[in-house]
Amino acid sequence: MKKQRNDIYLIIAVTILLTIGLIMVFSASAVMAEEKHGSLLYFAQKQILWGFFCVSAIFIFSRIKYTNWAKENYPLISITIAVFFLLGLFVFGDEVNGAKRWYNLGFASFQPSEFAKIVIIIYFADIFTRKGTALRNWKKGLLPHLFVFLLITIPIFYQPDLGTVLMLSLTISTMTLLSNIRFKHLLAGIIFILPALFMKIQMSNYQLTRLTSWFKNITNPLGCSYQIKQSLIGLGSGGFFGSGPGSSKQKFFFLPVNSIM
Repeated sequence: MKKQRNDIYLIIAVTILLTIGLIMVFSASAVMAEEKHGSLLYFAQKQILWGFFCVSAIFIFSRIKYTNWAKENYPLISITIAVFFLLGLFVFGDEVNGAKRWYNLGFASFQPSEFAKIVIIIYFADIFTRKGTALRNWKKGLLPHLFVFLLITIPIFYQPDLGTVLMLSLTISTMTLLSNIRFKHLLAGIIFILPALFMKIQMSNYQLTRLTSWFKNITNPLGCSYQIKQSLIGLGSGGFFGSGPGSSKQKFFFLPVNSIM
């Protein structure tokens, strides 16, 4: 058998991204780490540990032939596990700022929606590959799998986490558009979902305030628009290339979320 080789370009790309991410985490978190935990490297050390963990996972999973996952029906099993963890949040989840999105494991926290993002993409990639032209039949092709999509997104929707639902919807819609589905079927699904999202935003004051403050961020600069104004100040002071690593000013407790970490 031909010995499997590592993708050197992928390794280089991952290494560069991890390094840039580590620099950014240290630059943004050093002040808060020193103030709250007595060490400039408190958050950077965690980033390094998780980086080693993720790189190890890359090498492990790269040795597994991806076609084996489809043969063993792992995509559907992973979806079932993801739904189980998402529903469990409503009973065992750790509530933070009014949202139940995490399991507190003591030594770390686990956010099931991050796991769900991966498995739902794998699941639909598997479906689009296996069904092919059968997807053009609405009832037998795509419709049954929309219920799987709802099983994932509805629990996330009620955590609440509208941003993740929108991101997943956009990702799966793009994958669907690139598959063999009829465009009118995709358009019908979007038309069905949009009114539900609009009603949800109208019913949730904080989500509606986020949208209005984004478009009218001058009206309340010390209230709901404060975070946006600080972002604009950060972009303006840094210019196109930024202030440089370690030279930013907004990390000095100007952002309200950081001040309560």
